[in-house]
Amino acid sequence: SYLPVSPTIAMGTGDFTIEGWFYLTAASSNYVRIFWQAVTGGNRMEWAFNDSGLGNTLYFSISSSTVTSSVTKASIQNTWTHLAVVRSGTTVYMYKNGVSVGSGTISDSHGAQSLTIGCTYPVNTDYPYQGYIDDLRITNGYCRYPGGTTFTPPTAAFPTY
Repeated sequence: SYLPVSPTIAMGTGDFTIEGWFYLTAASSNYVRIFWQAVTGGNRMEWAFNDSGLGNTLYFSISSSTVTSSVTKASIQNTWTHLAVVRSGTTVYMYKNGVSVGSGTISDSHGAQSLTIGCTYPVNTDYPYQGYIDDLRITNGYCRYPGGTTFTPPTAAFPTY
């Protein structure tokens, strides 16, 4: 299944944090989209595992800029894993269970677009995320885990406001 999110989210060029707990139940040989935010023929933002030809590793991308990590599909299959991607300035860091697993530069701006969790947008179920997601949180304007330092992932539910 998938979840379309409304209203649209514009990340711009500012700081952000995207994080949650993930439990992948099936690791297909194709792309696996955690989320996809794009318009046809336009700017996109995605957090996904690439296809088997690229090692099945987790990556994050805005427009044509991409940061890859050392996290594989198999490493989060059948086990709860905290994953986070943050941007501080123009540097993007990815974390697995509080440990930095990749970083790079993404200065591209991201405009307001529709967001789909669990597959691509417009909805295309060719690359589904098969598993569970808990406490997915998108924080626009704030980098919760800057600098690639190790942190302890939250173990309790995020507070409601």
